[in-house]
Amino acid sequence: MIDLCLYNQLHRFAVAPSVGATWQPNPPVHWKESTPMLRQHSIEIRVRYDECDPMGFVHHSRYLQYFEMGRTELLRASGGNYREMEEAGQLVVVVRVDCRYRRPACYDDLLRLETEITGVTAGKILHQYHLYRDQELLVQADVTLAVIDRKGQIQRVPEFLRTAFSADQSP
Repeated sequence: MIDLCLYNQLHRFAVAPSVGATWQPNPPVHWKESTPMLRQHSIEIRVRYDECDPMGFVHHSRYLQYFEMGRTELLRASGGNYREMEEAGQLVVVVRVDCRYRRPACYDDLLRLETEITGVTAGKILHQYHLYRDQELLVQADVTLAVIDRKGQIQRVPEFLRTAFSADQSP
């Protein structure tokens, strides 16, 4: 269940930063400056037996775990690291998921997950996912993330992510 209070705080900041949204500066997080920020990344996932429901299909809840794997590996391939963000007190949480299940994945299928960062603002990080078996699209999703501290208070998205994403957007 999404924390509605957290979502409302995020929405209030994203829409009107002056309306009661107070932000703490984020402590610096190590970033490998020599590694460019990737906007897209792809991983392969082999469906395991325990990920399937009694009908032999991947259970719908497992796709969210696949998306987590995709965004973790995208950040890692870009030189970032969620562990270091968490050690700095920056916790990344999901505040919105829009998932469309088109076809089921089955045990032992080899899947390709394409993860793309579609937007980064001071208040949120947007990802889009496409999961394929061969060339067939099985699932697509849009996920919105926010950054909070250990007390659950919304924080700004780390500067290195905003800067890296906006640099990637320049002509």
